[in-house]
Amino acid sequence: MQKKCRGLIAVLFLLFGICFSMDAAAAYPPISDARPLKAYGWQSKKYTVYTDETLAEQMCVLSYGECEVVAVSKNAAQIRYKEDNTMKKGWIPLTKLVYNPEYAHQVSYANADLTLYRRPTVKAPYIMIPQFSGGVTVSERGGWTEVLFRSGSAYYLGWIKTSTHQSMVRLSMETTTQPLANGIYTISPRNAVTKALTCETGGSKFKLAANRKAGTQRFRLRYVADGYYLVTPLKEKGNLTDAGGRLKAREDGCLWKLSRSGGCFYIQSKDSRRGLRYASGRVSAAAFRKDKAQQWKFVKISRKPTKESSIVFSQYDPKWGGSTYYAGPTRRTISTSGCGVVALTNAVYALNGEFINPAKIARFSVSRGHYFYNQGTADTLYPDFAKKYGKMYHFKHNGKTYSLSKVKQHLLKGRVAVALVPGHYIAIVGYRSSDGCFLVLDSAIYGKRPTTIYGDWVSAATLGQGTLRCEYFHILSRQ
Repeated sequence: MQKKCRGLIAVLFLLFGICFSMDAAAAYPPISDARPLKAYGWQSKKYTVYTDETLAEQMCVLSYGECEVVAVSKNAAQIRYKEDNTMKKGWIPLTKLVYNPEYAHQVSYANADLTLYRRPTVKAPYIMIPQFSGGVTVSERGGWTEVLFRSGSAYYLGWIKTSTHQSMVRLSMETTTQPLANGIYTISPRNAVTKALTCETGGSKFKLAANRKAGTQRFRLRYVADGYYLVTPLKEKGNLTDAGGRLKAREDGCLWKLSRSGGCFYIQSKDSRRGLRYASGRVSAAAFRKDKAQQWKFVKISRKPTKESSIVFSQYDPKWGGSTYYAGPTRRTISTSGCGVVALTNAVYALNGEFINPAKIARFSVSRGHYFYNQGTADTLYPDFAKKYGKMYHFKHNGKTYSLSKVKQHLLKGRVAVALVPGHYIAIVGYRSSDGCFLVLDSAIYGKRPTTIYGDWVSAATLGQGTLRCEYFHILSRQ
């Protein structure tokens, strides 16, 4: 029995093992009825449809054609199809759609209009993907690359030539827009900044004490989704919990939403909707109000920077790559001209874990005259932005230097730098004494420089010549 596969609504959140973090997934909204995933099998064969994800019991056979995916589980994809005017669901092997499901998926960005093909052959054109679209590279086969891109209100899985992929698709890390990086922090109330939240007596008592950054005053933030975190006292197994207005550390602890207010954050329980409050000498969860008593400052505990722990924000991240930097005569975007602003995002995030959206920096840069058409971002941006927003994001500008030796001394003190290399800005966020290398975060990777999307340890010699020759450095430190 053969039936044509069509008419699917999608409710998929993580597809094909892409494994986005929750916030990164927000850049690619969850597949839904309004945003289906459309795909053709890479083989011109029929689909055998099974009853469940084990692919053990057959239901029917469908003719090859476009299908829409409902869910993915391990090596199976659930599709919805129409049979005798009735919508049904069934499972097919994921290998019918994705050539190699074990391929390491990579966040991708269309730097030009792309023709997507149904199968790895130029005889099967599918759809035109517009420039600035976000997607994922999911597999390779011979001289072809399998990609997933969004176009309009839908996602499309298809193929492009590998040569086209190398020249027109830019890759980036899986990144986030969470307001604070995961890590260890001290938490202080705005109305008592010399004190810090302290957890004692087996997680059953929370109070404020003089801020000495002791173990009982350290909390681990772990981002979950939509601005919500798990907050865990470092010395306890449980997570911070609102227990009827009292604070406890419990293994089934609640989620807390962090929302910025200037240089501080409101901390609100997802379940009770109450906010963390310090008033009359007492810490509690109280009815949420936007006042100073519920504003808290987070200070990230410094750790020696490593490549493995670094996040490299990219100009080609679909969350902002297509955003306008300068409107004309020819529109410039963050992807085409935003190295100067994204370098600042990378530097501050590495410095203290606070995320500054590149689009915000770009708007500021244009409004203050730091962008010059067809030339790029002037380095006057860095002291000016620090003066305006340094207090909010807890960093300051420590001046400009032309000496890499001086940069090394600043890095050893926990500071970071933004450097100008030929036609480009990079962030330098760490120094490794064992071999004299510097940790470089490059926002634009496409073969022009000897850098990768994951950050790189680079020698002093490399920073003194070629495409990574540093002309000068702007130093940033915590405030």
